[in-house]
Amino acid sequence: MMHKENITKKEALDLIRSAWTPASVTEEVAVADAMGRILAEDCHAKYDLPVVRAAGMDGICVNFDLFENGMPDTSEWQRGVQYDRADTGDDFPDAFDTVLPIEWVKTEDGTIRIEPQKMHGPGGRPDGAPQIERGMNVRPAGSMMKKDALLAKKGMRITAFDIAALATGGYGTVKVIKKPRIAFLPTGSELIPAGSIPQRGQNFDANSLMVSAMLREMGAEVTCFPIEADHKNNLKERLAEALKKNDIVLINGGSSKGEEDFNTRILQEMGEFLFHWIKAAPGRPMSAAVIQGKLVINLAGPTIGAYYGVIWCVKELLADWYGCEVPWGHEIEAELTEDLMAPPMSIFMRMRVTDEKEESEKARYFASRIGGGPGRTHPGINQPDANAIYMTEPDQPAPKKGDVIRVIMVR
Repeated sequence: MMHKENITKKEALDLIRSAWTPASVTEEVAVADAMGRILAEDCHAKYDLPVVRAAGMDGICVNFDLFENGMPDTSEWQRGVQYDRADTGDDFPDAFDTVLPIEWVKTEDGTIRIEPQKMHGPGGRPDGAPQIERGMNVRPAGSMMKKDALLAKKGMRITAFDIAALATGGYGTVKVIKKPRIAFLPTGSELIPAGSIPQRGQNFDANSLMVSAMLREMGAEVTCFPIEADHKNNLKERLAEALKKNDIVLINGGSSKGEEDFNTRILQEMGEFLFHWIKAAPGRPMSAAVIQGKLVINLAGPTIGAYYGVIWCVKELLADWYGCEVPWGHEIEAELTEDLMAPPMSIFMRMRVTDEKEESEKARYFASRIGGGPGRTHPGINQPDANAIYMTEPDQPAPKKGDVIRVIMVR
């Protein structure tokens, strides 16, 4: 198949989806370990809770028949015979059908006395005495949860609240979609690990840390390989190794037209090469191939380029894998404080979003571009004021000052 060059982001995603289908499978995990996982099936309550009726508050359980003719003489009452303790949510003996609040009960010298507090308003009698009724303060069976009640839906991302619901519904394990295994291969003879002392011609490998963190946030299981120098045969061996145990392989660097940019050529030699060069900046010299049924994406080396490629491409493919959106960023509407350009390709822009402005009828938040300008399409990575991103599209008019745009909050 002839590969494509200089294509749009949409065309690139369409090519990948036509050539590669996510091989997602399911697995059983303990409910205790299910935080953030994607449910593979609907979950329904296995039991009624409570299984039988239970106390609705802390108190004593009694038989209402003893109260039908008014307050009984309790001086000779014995625990376990005429009454027993009943704590909130707990079962109590079947001989009793009513729970009186513990605040009404006094015990002196082994003798129990019931002294109802005065209740005024709804539920009380005109004389202020409390209304004691059969079955008061008793929760019926199933009042907390009914058997077969829906607890969580297939495709939901499990939260802490869901974990409680699943546990309450009788689940010790749940079936979830298995995390995609993604390998990240940083390449470049100039790269050194973070924390090293840089020498002339060297640069830190920040992308391994950044991309691994992004992928884990998006729900992937990540294996980050050591830095590989620009030697073609070694690069091919490392890629072959990564393909054995991973569903997706991300190679970083060596994607353009430099003398030591081997990675794109390796993809062409080893599999079905899909495309090279994207109408998106930064990170234009991106490419992809399917090798041994596995997807391989060569992300551009510059940090912002790799960041952008993960956002618009890898994130969408992980959503395909799970069949739902993956967690990353949060979209909001913001009013532009300046005109933006209309480039002939998709451009990644870092933005500063605030609410520090007079009230507007259009939006609650306001966005200003950070960096950029003539001759510079994107700012560096060190932009602490940038808390959002905006991605232009070539088929859309340039946003103007006062327009409301959708930005992705990343900080």
